Amino acid sequence: MNDHSIAREFDKSIRWKLLFPSFILFIYVFIAFLPLPSPIKTGLDPSWAYAISQAAQKQLIFGKDIIFTFGPLGYLISSPTFDENFFQITIFRWFVYLFLFIVSILRIVTIENRIQQLFIGLSILLALFIGSSTDYQILFIFLIILSFDNFINKYPRLLFLLLGSVSGFCALTKFTLGIYTFGLINLFLLANIYQSFKNKSKTDIVNYVFAIINSGLGFISIAFIFLSPHQYLLSLNKIIINLLIAGVMGVSVALVQKRIKNKSESKGKIAKLFNIFRNNLLLPWLVFYVIYFLLLLHTIFSNEYSSLIDYLRNSLEISSGYSSAMSTIGSKKEVALAISELCLIIWLMFLITKEGYLNLSLPLLFVLFLSFKHGFVRQDGHVVVFAITVPLITSLLILKISKFRHQKISYYFFTYILIASLIISFPHISLRNPAKKLMPKQTINNLIHLFDINNLKLTVDKKTRSNLAEVQLPDHVKNLVNNKTIDIIPWEISLVPANQLNWKPRPIFQSYSAYTKTLDNFNFDSMSKSPRDYIFYNFMSIDGRHPFFDEPKTFSYIFCNYELSADVPDFIKTPDLSNIVLLEKRQVSRCLPDSLGEISSIPWNNAYSIEVGNGKIIRAKVKFQYSLLGKIYKTLFRSPPVMMKIDYVDNSQKTYRIIPENSETGVIVSHLPKDDNEALSFFRGKLPAKVKSFSFQTINSLLYAPKIEISFLSNKLLD
Repeated sequence: MNDHSIAREFDKSIRWKLLFPSFILFIYVFIAFLPLPSPIKTGLDPSWAYAISQAAQKQLIFGKDIIFTFGPLGYLISSPTFDENFFQITIFRWFVYLFLFIVSILRIVTIENRIQQLFIGLSILLALFIGSSTDYQILFIFLIILSFDNFINKYPRLLFLLLGSVSGFCALTKFTLGIYTFGLINLFLLANIYQSFKNKSKTDIVNYVFAIINSGLGFISIAFIFLSPHQYLLSLNKIIINLLIAGVMGVSVALVQKRIKNKSESKGKIAKLFNIFRNNLLLPWLVFYVIYFLLLLHTIFSNEYSSLIDYLRNSLEISSGYSSAMSTIGSKKEVALAISELCLIIWLMFLITKEGYLNLSLPLLFVLFLSFKHGFVRQDGHVVVFAITVPLITSLLILKISKFRHQKISYYFFTYILIASLIISFPHISLRNPAKKLMPKQTINNLIHLFDINNLKLTVDKKTRSNLAEVQLPDHVKNLVNNKTIDIIPWEISLVPANQLNWKPRPIFQSYSAYTKTLDNFNFDSMSKSPRDYIFYNFMSIDGRHPFFDEPKTFSYIFCNYELSADVPDFIKTPDLSNIVLLEKRQVSRCLPDSLGEISSIPWNNAYSIEVGNGKIIRAKVKFQYSLLGKIYKTLFRSPPVMMKIDYVDNSQKTYRIIPENSETGVIVSHLPKDDNEALSFFRGKLPAKVKSFSFQTINSLLYAPKIEISFLSNKLLD
């Protein structure tokens, strides 16, 4: 036996000895980080998480009745559980988590290089330790699958039909997850088509073109089926009928083609035309695709109940408005670290592109850019999204580097990126929670929950009841609004399950999310065409905004058409919420139009004085315009916050954030209450906190046009 044989046997022996402890470690980690269902909680984020679940239960139409970044299936990945959806949510999240572990293990065991195996394992472990939500677990599954070159090359059409269909499902959970997944699989295919053209491989070109078509049709079909989950059987029947009709047409063309092929002695023009496609059945497939696509379009546009087009368009509206309305500026060191990571990863992408892996570097670049935007537009805890994504992207890129010298450098890069990601994450996470998960006691509890799901449900329900007890309304308030339609402003939707309220939400059901003029108009139309009997109102907002600025046109309508309830004229208090105001619908509006007709434009940082008559409210339609540099900067990164400095008649000053994309609908500028008590007086018609002048500020005015256009509207109050 030679030295090489001995080395191979020794290596094989070591592998077998490591197999069992590795298996035990994987099982332990799997159980330790098992995602458990969460109870209903109070607060801003828990409220929207509950709201999308409740909207799905009430069969509201997403894209019309409800407009949010999450879709009709969003409750599966982000919502708390209650009786109707507990098992759906729990089983779905466990399935995604299990599938992530399976593809991760498959990826690791198919790699021969131990260091690269370690990098993949560390990337997944880091994401679990810091905290990866279900949507990012799904994204990681897609990324890992696309790294299996051999499997993809064997079955591209079938695989991308499945991936496109799953992507369509993902778009109904969270719109941005649909963009992530559909974008990366199609960039992967486009790169493969380009490489096939370079290699002059006609078969590969056809296969990858059909794979793109399959992914697109799969995406649209599945999204249409599940857009209205309670009607999915009807939608499924329509899709099946379309498939059968298109299939019959395709088979008919194939049969005709076969007959013509058999008449080899025929030299007619039609025979020659069909002869072009005789080897690969290209024509029957083209006929099938064209017929099915046309039928699918007809089905989508003729659907009376819900509109896939509306869902996609309005989800895009709220997602695009996020970049400016929700931007926050954090540590420059975090941004510098992230940019350094980007530079190193792009260099690795350049290396593997030179080695012929454009099909991997291009989609990973797409995911890298979106994760950077998602993490640093709102530079708070969201930066964790970027931090957990970049190590996995880096480890997948390293798999394709063949030159030893470049491999060695890439290992140092990964180490740096891993450390940088930890540095970025640590200020935004509590180390106690992930460390607690790794403790044996917690792991044993998870194991018990895994095999006793009914007991888990009882535990979650108990926590829900405890949380909701903190927002219980007084009995006389509940009796007053019983069976009446209500809405909640700005966001505390937990009042609904806690008090069994008849909630009729605005399309953008949390005020701060009405980022654009279009979204504010949706809420205004909903409130004005179908007024609610009562509104529970809290004078609060986020990010230093004035509460009146969140949905300007909608709020102006509410002020004019609602008043303090005569039965509950003062603040309502609960253990968790204080100073709730109950508004009831007025018989007639208290506002009479008294348009000033004044149009002005003011430079940045210049004060504009206003004079307000007694019993009048002045609104300003403020139009901000981006410069070319600003448009580029917003697309690539984020928009800096715009602030409105207020000088009051009593010589006090306040500075509030204003949203450029929705301020054109008309913000109240004549009276801006500074606290809850002044807001209460405002709704009583006393109009406190009169404004003397205002000006606009931003940290970089070069990103905007030099002047801001303003047109004023005035309303005279009846009482």
